[in-house]
Amino acid sequence: HQGGVEVEVDEFDGALSGLVIAEVEFESQDDSRAFQPPAWFGREVTDDDRYRNADLAQRSSAPPADPIDT
Repeated sequence: HQGGVEVEVDEFDGALSGLVIAEVEFESQDDSRAFQPPAWFGREVTDDDRYRNADLAQRSSAPPADPIDT
């Protein structure tokens, strides 16, 4: 748990070795807006299609670690 919310950490191996994704589920949109992720979360990838499960399942390597413009 982190700040009263459940955090799931997915650590990949094989072709995606080294990729670690933290997932947080919220009970409401208000909870999600109020959430302040800890520094160890790294960058936000929610809206990056390269990190969707369906895309990751078809990849032969992890997506590049380039920054996302916000």
